Amino acid sequence: MKRLIFSLLCILAFLTLFGCKKEDSSDTKKFQGTVAEVNGDTMIVEPDAGSEELKSADKFSVSISELPEAEKPLVGDSVEITYSGYIREIYPAGLDGITDITIIHKGE
Repeated sequence: MKRLIFSLLCILAFLTLFGCKKEDSSDTKKFQGTVAEVNGDTMIVEPDAGSEELKSADKFSVSISELPEAEKPLVGDSVEITYSGYIREIYPAGLDGITDITIIHKGE
């Protein structure tokens, strides 16, 4: 009986150690969108037509803390956001693991 329990614990430990997927930079995703609102240190971004993110939500709430200090987003700006690939299902939706936000085109 002790051998059976020990064997099961070894199998469980093996699955725990090697069954988890390691997150690396190849798991990151990027998408482009347009700034619809800016409220303090948060902006609402609407994904561009055809993006995968648009299938999950039409608006994303994003902290502007990843932008360089000199750049402040304005309504109408086009931005590119790099994130972990995970989308939080709230409204507006959230993005986990944001690593970069770049203003790629200033709005008019």
